[in-house]
Amino acid sequence: MANPPSSLWGRVAARFYRTPAPAAVAPIKPTNVFGNPAGGFHSPAAYGSMKSFRVPKPKERREAIVNARKLRAQLGIMKALGENTARHALGNGLQPGSLCQDKEWRPYALDYFHSIVGTKRFDIRGESDFFQLQKLVLTDVIFDSDAGVVPTRDRDGNPRLQLFPTEAIGDCGGASVFDGFGGRWEEGILRSEAGERLAYRILRERRPGAPGTFKPYFDYDARNFFYIGRTDRINGGRPMPWMYHGDQSALNILNLNNLQMAKERLNAYFVAAIKTRDGGLPFSLEDAMREEDISTTADTGEDAPTRAESQVAKAEKRIIDLFGQGALLPLEKDQEFQFFNNSSDSQSFRSFIEYLIADIATGFGVPWQFVWGLTGMAGPYTRLVLQQADWFFQDVQSMMITDFCQPVWEGVIEDGMNRGKLRLPKAGTNWRACQWQGPGSMTIDKGRDGKLYLDMVKSGMGRRSTWNRLTGLNGMPECFAAIDELKELMEYCDNQLVPREYYFGREFGTAGGYGAATQPGQPDPEEAATNIAEQVVEMMLSRGLVISGGKR
Repeated sequence: MANPPSSLWGRVAARFYRTPAPAAVAPIKPTNVFGNPAGGFHSPAAYGSMKSFRVPKPKERREAIVNARKLRAQLGIMKALGENTARHALGNGLQPGSLCQDKEWRPYALDYFHSIVGTKRFDIRGESDFFQLQKLVLTDVIFDSDAGVVPTRDRDGNPRLQLFPTEAIGDCGGASVFDGFGGRWEEGILRSEAGERLAYRILRERRPGAPGTFKPYFDYDARNFFYIGRTDRINGGRPMPWMYHGDQSALNILNLNNLQMAKERLNAYFVAAIKTRDGGLPFSLEDAMREEDISTTADTGEDAPTRAESQVAKAEKRIIDLFGQGALLPLEKDQEFQFFNNSSDSQSFRSFIEYLIADIATGFGVPWQFVWGLTGMAGPYTRLVLQQADWFFQDVQSMMITDFCQPVWEGVIEDGMNRGKLRLPKAGTNWRACQWQGPGSMTIDKGRDGKLYLDMVKSGMGRRSTWNRLTGLNGMPECFAAIDELKELMEYCDNQLVPREYYFGREFGTAGGYGAATQPGQPDPEEAATNIAEQVVEMMLSRGLVISGGKR
């Protein structure tokens, strides 16, 4: 294989690259959909942004992010919805499995990749390794709509990643909106006339002691920048938080919870209201005060206020002893205290909360039963809910693989080959090919599913690698590891003079049994034994040596 081109990490010293003009294409006949009548390919067409139709506007996007962060901090179900999505979609982090045709090169590439990304030094802040960064990035994307990642190096020249939150990507006041080549900056992204992303602008914080020539932003070429976000419309701008479609319902839940809590606290606070016709003290309370030697006669001495306060304090203590921590509300002669009776019962309140949760979950992309609970549901309906949730998590995995994991794999491997840390694979092989393994599919029938796939493998209709991926293992690499382990165990049994069937079972090595099938041309041992037994019985019957139902 020839030396690979300059790697992603080999270009990080430059802050901005202008996308080169496409090379001239020789005229061709319009034999496919990409050809135009003049020969060659269509040029990208410029279009108007129609800003009056752009929804949502940048201000609305910022307000949605503020709401999402508030709900994440104050409403447990919203926090769980975002963080559980990262947990179900990524598990402990998506794991790479090389699919390069050079099988001998694969383990070296995987070992080198893990040596670079498997430590917290891979994060420029030294806080997370690559697999922890996946969950960190995805959670921020869910609540903040997008995030940026820049490949950089540490002081030793090793590849590292620097993460930028959504607020770090934006336009800089005073900077030109146009780049002089037809591109336009919009919300921190430089786009060509056709909408192609050319660069990203990262805002910098001015610190004390900064020189007068301090530049308040950095511009990164789009080829040197990983942008993670889910686009949901054609020619759309920056995306919205994933909670956006249900944040109004979430705010309603938060407000209803506060009102319900205030209602319950009010009911729990007041034990009783004291009301008398003549304005005097109730008999029981008057007796309680006499026991504390408290006189109800007005005191005209100089220390009257102090003594009055002492009387009130003693009375309150006695009242608390009688009624607990609840408060007593004393009323005047013509006053009356009555609680407002709300006609809605707890079941109606719960039903309305369930409706709001269903609206939040549906807008987010998962079945509401998966969020609120699966108890009481029939088996087939539960399987349908889990399958729908699994489809959503697969979409999330696909986004993370495309926007984050695969670019990191290619950048790290390419950089290792360029620096001589990793040998080149054989010529003509695709070293970029990589399979990413996430957690297993959610199921309530693992035993039944396992038997189904076992039968499919035996009949030639399924693959072991498929079952491995469904259970959270890395497809083909797991198959290779199983074969290597089987070979090692067989060799160890032979070296220790232990028959293999003692460890693997009686059917080891037979057709349909565990292990290698019977070699072509060799009789199956069990089948041969059965045939011999049948021949012996037939011979005994022919000679009258066996009588059915008795002994000779």
